[in-house]
Amino acid sequence: MQPRDPLDKPADPRIIFRDIPAAFAPNWDVPSVQQALTSHLTGFFTGSALLTDALLGDPRVQATLMTRTSSLFGRPIKYIQAEADTDGECLKAWKQVVTKTQMVPTLTEIQRWTVMMGFCAAEVTWDTSEDVWCPYLKPWNPQYLWYNMVTREYIAITYDGLLAVEPGDGKWLFSAPHGSYRGWLHGCVRSVAQPWLTRAYALRDWARYSEVHGIPIIKAMVPAVGDAKQKQRFQGSLSNLGSESVVMLPQQIDGSGYDLELLEAKDASWQAFLGLVVQCDMSIILPLLGQNLTTEVKEGSFAAAREHGDVRQNVLEGDNTSMCETIYRDVARPFALFNFGDPEKAPRTFWDIEPTEDHYRHAQTLQAFATASELLSRAGVKYDPHELAKRYHISGILEGQPPPQAAAQPSSGGFGSK
Repeated sequence: MQPRDPLDKPADPRIIFRDIPAAFAPNWDVPSVQQALTSHLTGFFTGSALLTDALLGDPRVQATLMTRTSSLFGRPIKYIQAEADTDGECLKAWKQVVTKTQMVPTLTEIQRWTVMMGFCAAEVTWDTSEDVWCPYLKPWNPQYLWYNMVTREYIAITYDGLLAVEPGDGKWLFSAPHGSYRGWLHGCVRSVAQPWLTRAYALRDWARYSEVHGIPIIKAMVPAVGDAKQKQRFQGSLSNLGSESVVMLPQQIDGSGYDLELLEAKDASWQAFLGLVVQCDMSIILPLLGQNLTTEVKEGSFAAAREHGDVRQNVLEGDNTSMCETIYRDVARPFALFNFGDPEKAPRTFWDIEPTEDHYRHAQTLQAFATASELLSRAGVKYDPHELAKRYHISGILEGQPPPQAAAQPSSGGFGSK
């Protein structure tokens, strides 16, 4: 059973760290965002953490960040057995603990903070009620963390005072892909906040524009010398005009009299709002995913898709490597030490992030390669099929296979003739 800490009972801060419940700030404007980001630069993370929580209310930010985290933790998990773990007992116990403690869903929350803030600290609490000690991860909201420039340490604010975050001591997991010192400068909150706020303003103004221009003004035309009460009744009937309404319009013998006309806006100025929203979407996607393929690359541009796919794959590989090292240092090694007496028996944990092969494109490449090889052979051109296959990233050519010979029929003097 996971260790609990009721707030109405005292706790030993050396065993369980009591975090302060997180606050929330729903209203943001330009000055408050600038103040939060300025404090973030100096190592005080209260404002930027509150801003990150607010950013998640935007569907574009939430969906893009979900794509970033699920791209890693949605893949199959793999393990590497340590050389010191000769009998494999530590690896077997570790696999059971990862499943039992639901470590992967918690790592998703940790990765979210890591991407947005540039770091994340999580307390490691140990369940010692069974033979194998089980580590449980409790992510800490960064609004109660700050960086001490003098001691070069992250400091956690708890109910019981200030605590230094010490990675690898068995009590803290600390994720910092860009390094602990000034790694927070790489937090995506700095690059996402401005387009997020601009996007919110653009959507608000677009909604106001639609409200004004989507409901046209009704021009009521009445005779100048008409009856006053009849004019008033006519105006009242128009004020209640809705769907399936019928308005009686009395006419004079000459066809003049009461009439109505809609005054509608017919310009295309609304496209400015759409363009601004699309640009902000692109600026949000780029730092979170490392690419903006969904908004810039058009369908059919395979070369561009491959290029953008490689950028995104690089980001995924970086996340995988960083999380693997963090888990190994802060959780797996203490687990192996506490349960098996040797931290060197700790296994490594990572995710299978090999890109899905494009079978259709690969088949097209093979077909083109086979056709080119046949044409070159018929033309009498001597070439090395192994080098040609390597150039187009084609595997399966047998080593030592002789190059195709020229065709037996005499050449007609064309390409490749002697």
